[in-house]
Amino acid sequence: MKKKILISSDGLIIEGTLYNSPCSSTIWNSLPLEGSVNLWGKEIYFATSLALEEESTAQDVVELGAIAYWPPGQALCLFFGQTPVSQGSECRAASPVNLIGHIDGDLLGLNEISSGSVITVVQKY
Repeated sequence: MKKKILISSDGLIIEGTLYNSPCSSTIWNSLPLEGSVNLWGKEIYFATSLALEEESTAQDVVELGAIAYWPPGQALCLFFGQTPVSQGSECRAASPVNLIGHIDGDLLGLNEISSGSVITVVQKY
């Protein structure tokens, strides 16, 4: 079964798919999650109450559209472009993140989400 999610903020609804990993399974089983948007370049992140360990596959350079969990900040992250530490056009996190999924479809709407907005992630049925 594919783990489809809906991410919503500022009237925008984006679909995503979670991978099969221990971290993504924990997040899937913890949905719905809600938080306050933080922006760091072209990365949206928000704190959760989940304290999960860094996985052996964690990395700091991710693909455009990646959904990740950032262990030091206990945060979910959405990558839609360069961050302040990117080199060239890469998407680079502040420190290694657990890749948990990807955004399905167009990323342009993420540019319209404001810092401090409420963001929610729910299971899509």
